[in-house]
Amino acid sequence: MGAALVTAVMAWFFATGFLVNAAGLLTFVGQDFIRLTVLLGASITGGAYGVRARRRAAFAAIALAVTEE
Repeated sequence: MGAALVTAVMAWFFATGFLVNAAGLLTFVGQDFIRLTVLLGASITGGAYGVRARRRAAFAAIALAVTEE
C-alpha cells in the first residue's frame, strides 16, 4: 500500500509540473491540492482493494485445505 501512495505523489508531481504547468516548473495553486487528494484517494482505494483480494484468496485456500482433510 505504501508503494501506491508513493506512486500517487509522484503522479501528482508529474501532472502538476509538466501536464498542467506548460513551463515545466513545479508550482502549487489550490487546484493542485485537489488533484493530490484525488490521486491519494484512488491509490488508497486501490491498495485496500488489493489487500482485500489477497486476504479473500488466502482464506479461500485455507478453507479448501481444511475441507479436503
